[in-house]
Amino acid sequence: MTALQARARLHVPELHLFEDDGLTYAIDPAAPNWVVVEPEGRALLEAICAAGGRLTFAELVGRYAAERGLEAGCAWVAVHDFLTALRRAGMLDDAPFKREPYPGRLALAQPRGLRELWLQINNACNLSCSHCLVSSGPGQEPGLPLKSLRAVVDRAVELGLERLYVTGGEPFVRKDVFALLRHATEEKGLEAIVLTNATVFRGPVRKQLEQLDRRQVRFQVSIDGARPETSDAMRGPGSFAKALDGARLLADLGFELSLTTVTTRRNLEELPRLPAIARDVGAASHHLMWTHKRGRAAASLNGFFPEIPDLVAAVLRTADAADEVGIPLDNVEAVKRRVNGVPGVKYDLGNGGWDSLCVNFDGRVYPTAALANEPALACGDATREDLAAILAKSPVVQALRAATVARKPSVQGDPFRFFTGGGDWEHAWCFSGGDPLAPDPY
Repeated sequence: MTALQARARLHVPELHLFEDDGLTYAIDPAAPNWVVVEPEGRALLEAICAAGGRLTFAELVGRYAAERGLEAGCAWVAVHDFLTALRRAGMLDDAPFKREPYPGRLALAQPRGLRELWLQINNACNLSCSHCLVSSGPGQEPGLPLKSLRAVVDRAVELGLERLYVTGGEPFVRKDVFALLRHATEEKGLEAIVLTNATVFRGPVRKQLEQLDRRQVRFQVSIDGARPETSDAMRGPGSFAKALDGARLLADLGFELSLTTVTTRRNLEELPRLPAIARDVGAASHHLMWTHKRGRAAASLNGFFPEIPDLVAAVLRTADAADEVGIPLDNVEAVKRRVNGVPGVKYDLGNGGWDSLCVNFDGRVYPTAALANEPALACGDATREDLAAILAKSPVVQALRAATVARKPSVQGDPFRFFTGGGDWEHAWCFSGGDPLAPDPY
């Protein structure tokens, strides 16, 4: 449609409409795309939808003028401006909207190399958290030697690596973690994000923190409640106060950090208090994590899995609290980026196995860190095989790359499926016992 002609027939895509606070949101699920309209706009949209392509611009102007008692000229201007905005948003045409069924991302794009790498550098930890995904703790596996870790990073860089996540266990239990971080950031130019409980930043550790590049190294610090009684019950006595002290130290040293919290039945009521705590310790953001049904949490099943309506309500309260104190809630910011992004961009499951891998403490490779040490998801061994060969030949990688929201039964009628990407396949796997296309309960 190049211009609005009087006899031009009006076509819109098949839309899903819902109302909130007096405004109507019109979702084009297949694109995906969306617009928001006031009541007058909704009436025009519904008229176009009901006509099924039989209504012309002139007929819509006449109907609008008659219903509102307007002069033809005024009605023409109002309808013309609305339709022009609708067309500009990609929601109006003079021909029916025709789309081929979405075949899945692998049919449209090929992943290139490795963009993201998670290094689980040890399974040893000074804590034994009751919800740990990988059941780490004191005396557990120390991890690969530094030489091997460097070799993995170097090969990943050759494959296009941009971002390195360093996790454990507790990474700072290893004295050579600083050598690894300096190698990754100063020699290889990577952005490194370190996941830590921040409870071991004393003496030599603090001194070596001061030597890291503030521009290249960021931190995620874990606390799991707004009170010591709640967080310490999961992480161990005194860990809450030590973690906040560690977070303050990182902020004082000039590092960017985020507080992360695993949501459980025990801490839902406290979640809205956490953004203020994040602000007070100098964190740049707060991030909520949904409990994975594996590791110690799955073994105990003792209150770690909240009912989904209760979780949603708590997240909404936390989002409001984050707005009030001026701290971004990462989960909400991620949704904003998707919803307010370029129309027509489809999100299709996650990037684990697509352009992201995890190398476990023993060298074995998995699609994601959350599912490390899951036997059915083993992709290879980075100490014996080339990462490029693992990406190219692993049946697990190939199956995950071929998986798509287009074949996920539970979301076929969901108008938001291409905004959410169909949910997190990791949670689908955990809760179903091994099916990445099962429903994600979150």
